[in-house]
Amino acid sequence: MARSSSSNQVLKESDYESLPLLNAVCYETSRLYPTFAMTMRKAVSDTYINGRLVQAGTYIAIVPRAINRAKHLWGADAEQFRPERWIDRSNPLMPKINQLGGASSPLCMLSFLYGSRSCVGRSLALAEIRRVTARLVEKFNIQKASSVEPIPVGWLSSGPPPDLDLIFVPITEVGFPMKAE
Repeated sequence: MARSSSSNQVLKESDYESLPLLNAVCYETSRLYPTFAMTMRKAVSDTYINGRLVQAGTYIAIVPRAINRAKHLWGADAEQFRPERWIDRSNPLMPKINQLGGASSPLCMLSFLYGSRSCVGRSLALAEIRRVTARLVEKFNIQKASSVEPIPVGWLSSGPPPDLDLIFVPITEVGFPMKAE
């Protein structure tokens, strides 16, 4: 995947961006497991949010993990890992990425926040996630070491649980896992 199958040319970022399933997996992972659980904003002037007065100086908590998993925004399966929600299949011969993931607004996905105060590293982070994910699935068959479902940890930031054990089995050139010796 990291190299073009027709040559030894290394893929460009635009090549990674054009892979709907890869992008869908990256978006869905960042939706379910945002790097930070909460951020605060201070109202600089009196304003209204959903018809309620928020006075200047009031701190407001934004909780991306809760918004990203809200059933009224994402549907009954909001807690489930479903990368296909990010794929637009209106043209079955040319699936493409659906930037909203099936939600009604870009404000439903706040892993990187939104607008003028959004994460300046969003593009770089997604580019790195795409490249690392592509390289890992190209080189390894990845399996959980245990059938026990790990429970994600973190309050201020997300991270893998300490008991998440994975097995990486190298894939040979012909695409089959190498035998463990």
